[in-house]
Amino acid sequence: MAFSILAASELPQWLSEPRERSPADSTNEYNDSDDGFCGSETWDGQPWEAAFSPDSPLVTTTFKSPELLFDALKEFCTRNRMGLITIRSQKNKAKTRTVKYDLVCDKSRYNPRESVAKLRNTNTTKLAANCPFKVIVQSLQANNYEWSMRIVSTLHRDHGPSQNPTEHYHWRTLTEDPINFLVDLCLDKTISSRSVHKQLCQKWPNIAIRRSDIYNWRWRVNQAKREGYGPANDFVRTLAESKRIWIWGLDWIEDESRFRNAAWGYHKGGKMWQQFSSCLQIDATYSTNCYKMPLITVVTVSSEKTSMPICYGLLNNEQIATFEWFLQQVSRFQRAGNITPPKVIITDKDDQLRAAIRKIFPDAQLQLCVFHINSNAILSIKKWWKKAKELEMEDDGDDLDSADIEEMERANTKVRDMKDVRLVPLPQKVPNTRTGLYLLWKYVVYSRSEEDFIQAWRQLQETFQHQERILKTSVSLRQPPLSQTTIL
Repeated sequence: MAFSILAASELPQWLSEPRERSPADSTNEYNDSDDGFCGSETWDGQPWEAAFSPDSPLVTTTFKSPELLFDALKEFCTRNRMGLITIRSQKNKAKTRTVKYDLVCDKSRYNPRESVAKLRNTNTTKLAANCPFKVIVQSLQANNYEWSMRIVSTLHRDHGPSQNPTEHYHWRTLTEDPINFLVDLCLDKTISSRSVHKQLCQKWPNIAIRRSDIYNWRWRVNQAKREGYGPANDFVRTLAESKRIWIWGLDWIEDESRFRNAAWGYHKGGKMWQQFSSCLQIDATYSTNCYKMPLITVVTVSSEKTSMPICYGLLNNEQIATFEWFLQQVSRFQRAGNITPPKVIITDKDDQLRAAIRKIFPDAQLQLCVFHINSNAILSIKKWWKKAKELEMEDDGDDLDSADIEEMERANTKVRDMKDVRLVPLPQKVPNTRTGLYLLWKYVVYSRSEEDFIQAWRQLQETFQHQERILKTSVSLRQPPLSQTTIL
């Protein structure tokens, strides 16, 4: 008599075959730590029995369809905190319908646990529970082809009763309404998987689902959205097909279907660029993305002190040649939109980027962003500040340091608020603290004339001459008077 594994579509949702591993299974399906439950605390390690009562319909009656029998069997499993899987099935001689199912405990050796190793997945055999529980569901001619259940063994061994329905992966299959709700949430990238799990549990309190299932569902939804394309190929397809993209360019690797660099712009940003083209700001971010490439952004500044991104780029590295390629694309975009070349370009102190700008836009005036200057100055003061010897001996030195840092950060007024502010005359003496150093630094940065600039810088060097590391860093950050820098 030949046996065959039944197709999953023919089984009820809660009763399925031993599963295959999900491609996006980032969390072990049997890891219970993320759902707030643990192993069977009341189980004493001895075999236990899930007995059927003598008057149970599963034992005394027959069912017209397998679905009715499976519903009654599911209630029994829920009551006894256990789960079942199908290990084999048998069809009739005409191979037209299934007439028999062999069901065993889902924690038995027929459904072994997979390795939890992520970096070094071994091929050794994993021990599984030798659980003998087994029932057979069949449609017999003697019962007029109605469905009945035969008990082979009601004994469970090597595991205890389940503490939570999510221990059984086949009970975590969702119905239509939760699936539709889940798909809508998974398409919103601003909603975290943790938040999606929380909303599902609030709407359906008795739902059996783990956060690992949310990660898998989100992966599958994104896969369906990409229609089989990988992330990089889907990105290229989006550049070519999206109606929001105005213009784009790719630097392909020779003899390979992979791009080295990419640049693109949107219609909305292009219209803004046509109106305000005299001043651009270029900056590269180090935030990670799925391509693991630096993202560079070109921002235009309007006459109303507002800014808007006009062009983006994903670069393979941050070397001069790569920046030159990107700026050539920006120049091509500018010519395609009949846009006036920029007169001023604002950057941070990235020497590679500034060298590339001088080559591609030789007529543009390069300026530095005061925001980046002040951020680097505060970071240097925090990192390299050298305590006075008398403070090192005091017990409350740490509290004084914390208060000093907080006061310095409060003194870091927003750059935009300092644009039209006139500083009071330079103080003759400042406290020997981080706040005092940053006060003199503000006079260096926001001085309106070269004379004030030189005087503030000289006083900073004389007052804090013992802070060699900070002064050494400040030399590289020191800028000309405010009239030659840009506030953004």
